[in-house]
Amino acid sequence: MLSDLEEVIHEKGAIVNVGPLPTLESSRTLMHQLLQNLIGNALKFHKKDEVPRVEVSAEWDTRVARITVRDHGIGLDERYAPRIFGIFQRLHRAEEYGGNGVGLAICARIAERHGGLITVRSQPGEGARFQVVLPIHQPIPGEPSGL
Repeated sequence: MLSDLEEVIHEKGAIVNVGPLPTLESSRTLMHQLLQNLIGNALKFHKKDEVPRVEVSAEWDTRVARITVRDHGIGLDERYAPRIFGIFQRLHRAEEYGGNGVGLAICARIAERHGGLITVRSQPGEGARFQVVLPIHQPIPGEPSGL
């Protein structure tokens, strides 16, 4: 996943630390895309006068995994949190920060497709912490995921 972001990491002099991640019953391609989008956003929304720093970590047991992507960037007001997971929703003008407003919407759909959810905790100027909660094993169709 980091190899896809290698150019931007090098260009920005970013520091990206990825800890151990769990093995899930999931689409490898979609999990790759989810993490790539979250890390890519963290690199994009960094403070202009600081080197971007991103930490990816996880906690898991036999039932649930909690994957966290934390940055030290510009942050956001949490009252806008539901909006950022909508398609074509942006909090900043395209001239300020590129993109088309679909990355986090895709992340939310990927989490939902796998029986999970994504949340964000943040404050303006204090960075953001995205957490994706996913079941280790996919539920049998028609049964609740247990999250």
